[in-house]
Formats: sequence, structure tokens, C-alpha cells
Amino acid sequence: MSENQALNHIVRTLFAAQPLGILATQGSGYPYCTIVAFTPSDDLKYLLIATPRSTSKYKNMQHTPGVSLMVDNRSVTSPDFREGIAVNCIGRAATVLPEEFEDCKKRHFQRHKNLRAHLDMPDCVLVRIEVERYVIARGVRQIETLSME
Repeated sequence: MSENQALNHIVRTLFAAQPLGILATQGSGYPYCTIVAFTPSDDLKYLLIATPRSTSKYKNMQHTPGVSLMVDNRSVTSPDFREGIAVNCIGRAATVLPEEFEDCKKRHFQRHKNLRAHLDMPDCVLVRIEVERYVIARGVRQIETLSME
């Protein structure tokens, strides 16, 4: 297995186990972090999130599209930093186009059945994060990058 295949496997395994991540956007000169439900594409080239248009995260992404989504395998019981994995998904956010909305909404709903009411809100938008690279941290010292370009 090549290094890229191994890193791809790590990302896929983590995403299968973790439906939520911490989205970092930039607004008013400061980072702004929120918990979001995300859906990865099959090829890992993009991630989908849903949000109302009125949120700070959406306004931030409209103004500054560069974002990071951090997904990790931490537990609320006895953290072991040597076994920890965190993946930072670095990319650019853009609102899903109207002609793609229904397909993307269906895909996101398949992963997050509990978000039906949220996805059906009139002001809900879907945002696609085009991933440029995944920065994978294993333990406290092993950092690797999986480029999507």
C-alpha cells in the first residue's frame, strides 16, 4: 500500500466513525469555530455541510472562503494522545449551486437522518468545501499531508 493509499484509508476510517467536526472560519479578524455535521464525497475531494444563511459561519465563509474542518477520534474518557488521530481538512467553501442542491441535500441526509428539519428549513444552504489537503496528525509527533490536487 502506498503512503497516499494509507493516508486515504486513515481519513476514510475516521470519517466513517465521526459524523461531526469543528469548522474554523475567519470573521472580523478572528477565527470562529463551530461544531458541524459533515458529509464527505466518495473521492474525498469535497465535504458538505448545511447551515442557515443567517449564521456567522455562513457569513464568514461568504467573505473569506478559506476554511479548516477538524475531525478527530478523541473520547470523553481517558484521552490517550499517543493513539489520537486528528485530521484538518483545509479547503475553500462555496455555496452549492441551485441545480446541485437536491442531490447534495439527499446525500447529506443519507448520512445525517436526524437533520431532516434543519435541511428542510427555507433559509438552509448547503456549502461544499473543496478540499486542497488533509493534514493528518497521529499521536503527538507524526504529521502527514494528503494532497487532493
